[in-house]
Amino acid sequence: TAIIKSTPPKEGQAHICAGGRCIHKDGLCALPFDHYRLEELRCPGNEGYELVTVPDISITRDSTVIELGTIDDKFEGKPEIGTTATVGGEKVADPLGEVTLVDTVAYSGLTVGKTYKISGILMDKSTGEPLEIDGQQVTAEKDFTPKSESGTVDLEYTFNASALAGKAVVVFETLYQDGVEIASHADIEDEGQTVIFRSPKIGTTATVDGEKTADPLGKVTIIDKVTYIGLTPGKEYNIKGVLMDKSTNEKLLVDGKEVTAEATFTAPKSEGSIDIPFTFDASGLAGKSVVVFESLYHERRYRHRTDLPRRQLHLC
Repeated sequence: TAIIKSTPPKEGQAHICAGGRCIHKDGLCALPFDHYRLEELRCPGNEGYELVTVPDISITRDSTVIELGTIDDKFEGKPEIGTTATVGGEKVADPLGEVTLVDTVAYSGLTVGKTYKISGILMDKSTGEPLEIDGQQVTAEKDFTPKSESGTVDLEYTFNASALAGKAVVVFETLYQDGVEIASHADIEDEGQTVIFRSPKIGTTATVDGEKTADPLGKVTIIDKVTYIGLTPGKEYNIKGVLMDKSTNEKLLVDGKEVTAEATFTAPKSEGSIDIPFTFDASGLAGKSVVVFESLYHERRYRHRTDLPRRQLHLC
């Protein structure tokens, strides 16, 4: 039951009760003549209830008691949220420069027409700590006013993913009303909140006619079989290679020119292989060991192999 009582204040006494002093002997506060609006504030005790507002309370006479009767909060249901994080609509993404992670937040139990704030932060699943890019945490927030009790709202996180190969990133979200937290979704093990960044790798095996040695007789063709894992099916990639002189660790020159090859392909699966042919005149390479260096690109360089085993070929 709410009661508002107007009592003429004595000289020197406080007469407004708004978090201030109540000093009258009856324990009630004196209010000056005016028009008032009674508003219930959000707190943990009324979570899930519609906040009460009583407008147009007028105090125009001394010693007036205004009885508002019994005011019951209407239970609306406890607000809840769940999230689904994706990059380009997928749960697995390429760690290539700037990406935008979209977290679709599904909510229920909200009040139509009220304003809410959704606030989120990206977490590193391996450490359980906030993800940092260039020393800064990755956060986002948005104010929204729901048109129905349940629905969805998208929150976008744009950041540089170049250093995130092999990382799993989890989105934590918190829902606020009037500055008070009313719901959260912060499960580091939740797959729906998680996006995994691929860790592409390549390996190669160089041969001439299936052999690791070749005769330095005129034109030869080295076939470098490049195996790959961790690619995105349906995406276009480019492999570029160059032959190296093992004895000098410099690029092999034939007639003063580098020997290079490249191929562009669309990965049908995340794992597979592709052959890269290098054709050149081997007449002056007797006794040389030739090594193939390969780099994988998707918009920019992804991975490269520059070690010697398997890619080495000896010209007798």
